[in-house]
Amino acid sequence: MGWQDRDYSRAAADIRRIDRGAYLPGRGVTGLLMMHVAAFVLILILSGGAQTDVLRLFVLVGPSPSLAAIVLHPLANPSFLELFFVAFVIWSLGSRIEEHFGTRRLIVLYVVGNLSAGVVFVLCARLFPALAGYPLVIPLGAFAAWALLAWRELYYDAVSVFGKVITLSTAIAIGAAGVAVGTILGGGLISTGAWFLSGAAGALAGSLRRLSRAARESREQERIDPLDIDDVLAKISRDGIGALTPTERERLERARSAKLHGGGSG
Repeated sequence: MGWQDRDYSRAAADIRRIDRGAYLPGRGVTGLLMMHVAAFVLILILSGGAQTDVLRLFVLVGPSPSLAAIVLHPLANPSFLELFFVAFVIWSLGSRIEEHFGTRRLIVLYVVGNLSAGVVFVLCARLFPALAGYPLVIPLGAFAAWALLAWRELYYDAVSVFGKVITLSTAIAIGAAGVAVGTILGGGLISTGAWFLSGAAGALAGSLRRLSRAARESREQERIDPLDIDDVLAKISRDGIGALTPTERERLERARSAKLHGGGSG
């Protein structure tokens, strides 16, 4: 029997296959990446080198931005560097969101966050033109919505940054601070006002959706036996206790308290 036929050799091969698969993005993230790359190539083709005319339909900037840019601005990405940044955030942060919350929530937050950011930018540009001097050419609203969700509910996750393991919430805070400082240095404090307000609008839109989802879950839980936590225990067994939502943690705690109280009375 050769070494390649032994059990430990097959196990090692299985581990290598699993590890490679762990780095592949989900279908939602893959779709977003393909969409952004396709938009970047299409803009280059249509512009023929003169990107100004084409990008006017995509970029949110100035006192009278195109209304179409409310929808199209996430796909502007006028340079390869900006496209690389967008792809990196979608792959790294978007993959976390899709893994823990599903493809549907990933896409919904992408759409809702970006639309909210676009509407707020246009309003700021019309009312306070001085705040709209820095262009919005990335899916900032979606990134803000994803980041807030991950910062609130995936704080237990750990990531490796330059060989040092830190929490995901810390990595998000550091990344957001770096982007904020770079934006202010690049556009100035006043002209970036609409840019920052747009990001806040995206985060708020994602947060409001989270609150409405939590309220719906709360109403559903009112109709469920508080001691019936089989689904929660199954999720812990499948994904670990860190995967529980705040509502599920509350159900688990209520059931534990009820059990302890019942045991003490007996």
